[in-house]
Amino acid sequence: EFLSRCMPSQDDTDDDQYNLNIWIRPGTFGKLPLGLSIGNTNETTPPNFEIPIICVGAGTGIAPMRSLLLERNAVWSKAVQTIIKNDDQEQLTMPKYPNPNDNILVFGCRKQTADYYYEDEWESLIQENRIRLLNAFSRDQVQRVYVQKVLREADDGNLIATHILERGGAVYIAGGPKMARGVKEEILEVLAEKLGGEKQAARLLNQLQRAGRFSVEAWS
Repeated sequence: EFLSRCMPSQDDTDDDQYNLNIWIRPGTFGKLPLGLSIGNTNETTPPNFEIPIICVGAGTGIAPMRSLLLERNAVWSKAVQTIIKNDDQEQLTMPKYPNPNDNILVFGCRKQTADYYYEDEWESLIQENRIRLLNAFSRDQVQRVYVQKVLREADDGNLIATHILERGGAVYIAGGPKMARGVKEEILEVLAEKLGGEKQAARLLNQLQRAGRFSVEAWS
């Protein structure tokens, strides 16, 4: 609504040219980790991200999560293309990403047939090993399943601890406030079990938040 009320100014150098200048301030996910671990240039071993991420998006919350994942995908693809070019390979053959657990998406919606946003994109990225996808279609079974439950139970209940404590991963959440609270509570419970208490878990999560490795964008 705000943008629809903005009036562009006419450029003095061109009667038909109008300009509308917009400045976008970095938001909640402005510290998305994009660093790659390339090591020795070896055509058989493509680079991987130094910091893995988990993106949790429910409903329209999938939109910012899509942007984060596609940004990392673009950064990785560009790095691989540079390596291939430097190796003087005649044909650019894009390899599969070495570890899909570096880019995990937990997506939730009511019904797969009605609300599965960007399904074709996710399937394409999965085929190329670029992401790991965990779905929660809450109304497609008698007992409703939500993203927080899927995240908590993934890898026999070990995904959260492995991702944060062992791999130093980041977590980004977008969607409704109730969902966001539920996901955060599950993460805190897991960390409290592993670290010996709620205070230790809250302290670690605050440290991650200050470092930009735990961010929530919630709206109603």
